Order: sequence, then structure tokens, then C-alpha cells
Amino acid sequence: MTLLDVAGAIAEPTTDVPVGAAPGRQPAVRVDRLVKRFGRGPAVLDDVTLQVAPGEFACLVGASGCGKSTLLSILAGLEAPTGGTVAVAGSRPALMFQEPALLP
Repeated sequence: MTLLDVAGAIAEPTTDVPVGAAPGRQPAVRVDRLVKRFGRGPAVLDDVTLQVAPGEFACLVGASGCGKSTLLSILAGLEAPTGGTVAVAGSRPALMFQEPALLP
């Protein structure tokens, strides 16, 4: 399991290999230097980089309002990043809302 603290760094990496990286395998999710701002406000996500390997279980941990749901919305294609790159392998990713919601 990969534990990611959205407000900080990846929790205690144990090797020199990037978290979620497997030699010779493409990651299922790759986020590189992601930035997200709403309007002219401060960055909600600033320079976020992570990889999640196929079949890996990753957990986002952070205080309320730190950007966890924003990151998941970007991965699902519901929000566009302000900067950086996001790649999700396979078919269209899905997102389950915390509360009942309707999409336009």
C-alpha cells in the first residue's frame, strides 16, 4: 500500500525507486508536477508528483480542504489541471462521491 499525504510528501519512502514504480511496467496512474488553482486564488495542489502501479492500493490522507477530492476529480477527468501532466492507463477512470450527487 502506498500512503500519500496530500498536504505534504509521500510518507516515508523506503527505496530509491519512485513509489508505485515497478521496473519495466507502466504505472496505472502517473501524476507529474500537478498544479491546480481555482480562479486567481492560491494553488490547491502545488507540484504533486506520484505514480500508482497496476493493482496497487493507494490511500490519500490529509486534512479537510487539502485537495484530496480535487486530485481524485482531476484523475477522473471531472476537473482540468492548471499545470503539470496526468496519465491514467486503461479505460475511463471512475469516481464515487462522498455524498449523493448528479453530474450535468
